[in-house]
Amino acid sequence: SLAGEVLAMAPAKGSWVQRIAETAQLFGLGYATPAARRAVHPPPCAGGATAGEPAYTTVYRECMFGLGALVDGRLYAADSRFDHALRTAELRAGHDSAAAALPAGYLAAIHYEWNEIARSEAILGDRLGTAIETAPVGSLTRFCLTATRLAALRGDLDGAYRMLERASAVAHDRDWLRMLAACEGERVRLLIAENALARASRVVQALAARLPDPPPEPAGTYTETRSHFLAAHCRLLIARGDGREAAAVLDAAARRLAADGMAYFAARARILQAIALDGEGDQAGALAALATALRYAQHNGLIRSFVDEGARVLSLLQTLRANPDAHPEVTTGYLDDLLAAAGPSSAAARLSAREQDILAGLARGLSNKEIARTLQLAPETVKWHLKNIFLKLGVTSRLQAVHWARSHPPAPAAASAGP
Repeated sequence: SLAGEVLAMAPAKGSWVQRIAETAQLFGLGYATPAARRAVHPPPCAGGATAGEPAYTTVYRECMFGLGALVDGRLYAADSRFDHALRTAELRAGHDSAAAALPAGYLAAIHYEWNEIARSEAILGDRLGTAIETAPVGSLTRFCLTATRLAALRGDLDGAYRMLERASAVAHDRDWLRMLAACEGERVRLLIAENALARASRVVQALAARLPDPPPEPAGTYTETRSHFLAAHCRLLIARGDGREAAAVLDAAARRLAADGMAYFAARARILQAIALDGEGDQAGALAALATALRYAQHNGLIRSFVDEGARVLSLLQTLRANPDAHPEVTTGYLDDLLAAAGPSSAAARLSAREQDILAGLARGLSNKEIARTLQLAPETVKWHLKNIFLKLGVTSRLQAVHWARSHPPAPAAASAGP
């Protein structure tokens, strides 16, 4: 509405005022109804800029077309827009510019989702400082979440937590609830993976206290905020054995997101619902929920949304692959791609440094007490870590874990290139 008032004043075409008002209007439409999003007919990526137009306004406007596609769940269309925006920014304003940092967060998140890890890391590069200073909330949120996931994938959990601490501090300072919900939701995911349920519960409770009551109407970007919160809340329910309640919450959330045309978020809710149902022994329901997510995902190249959820999703994917007639709408080639991405190297990357130390002790034939003495841990702590190791590797016994460790020795450390 505000953008419409500004545009009604007929600012000069290509001016900062005209472009930012148009960008704001596109942003509003992007989080409106699916019909409103699809009523926008963006010009081809190659066009849209006028002579002398500021680079930042050109790039910002292009990113809003990309964001509309991303919210709509059309990842390939979004990638095309953000990639063009990044190339435009680097050409016109430079690699280290605010204009380049703006699309970088969106684009890196998409390439991470596609499991193009090197490409995602290259896009983020050394832009974090610029992004924190200049990027809008949507871009910066995805920038920080992608950096966190990449750190965790490298086994650098300390780095992942540091990234979230910094991002959450920015969100608090700027009162960016959408970014706070996303970052704290990611913190909950990491804490649950470490079985730190009490800490995860405190994070969820603190976040719940920040949510508006009643929720805003129309919802706008709050739909995304609520989606992040519900994911964190339901992860905690699942970890505590309340999978049936989590499944019901996630089913309602997925239906609402699908009705709002937010297919990407809806698919992620279905993946969590599958985990919840499987934990309750309802494998048929779990496979149906997962197949619903896969029907969308196979047309948009989703990989990490499945792989990052670990062994339970991997087991369900293997079941689907072994029974292709149960859900024939899911292609076996796509399932093969997911299973390959979740292979041994991916499992090793999910182990923390401490878990890798304990796994190395297993491979040497040490008992729990011997491992505990070597690593200066309590035996109960070793037992707790072993439980997480079994889950991440998809094994069910100590013997299987030993076999896995001996058949996947750690890569030798690279030689230092300098001081």
